[in-house]
Amino acid sequence: MTLFGKEYGNGGAFLVQLLNFAIYGAGLFFLLKGALSAMFKSRKEELETMLAQAARDRAEGEAQMKDMEAKMAGLEGELAGILAKAETDAEVEKQRVLEAARAEATVILAQAQAEIGYQKRQAEQELRALVAELAVEGAAKRLEAKLQGSESVKVAGAVIDRAIQQIGGAQ
Repeated sequence: MTLFGKEYGNGGAFLVQLLNFAIYGAGLFFLLKGALSAMFKSRKEELETMLAQAARDRAEGEAQMKDMEAKMAGLEGELAGILAKAETDAEVEKQRVLEAARAEATVILAQAQAEIGYQKRQAEQELRALVAELAVEGAAKRLEAKLQGSESVKVAGAVIDRAIQQIGGAQ
């Protein structure tokens, strides 16, 4: 390479190229310094804004998580309250049903006792009517036997008298 009339070897060519690169780099630096500085500055601000937004989003997410956890705790308490109320209501309903069943059983028992009393009175009336009929028949047979004087009729009359007394004593 020849420069200003002087011959330089490969080392000189390298130095010239290096000097050219340095001049070109310095020129680019001074030309682009303002534009690059503004671009890097805006990029830095953009990144800072994004980081600040991410921090706000993170804080908001954590706040929402705390709210959700508080709501979940509240829901667990509310669920426990609902279950306790349902249990209480079920117990009250159970007592009401038991009371209704007891009242119905009492009514049925009273009706059964009234029916038994009625049936007992009916049976007593029928038994009295039967005893009276048997007594009349027995008396008629004894009268007949007295009129005829038969001994076997007297024994039958004694048996009938005893039966009448036993039935009469059973009342």
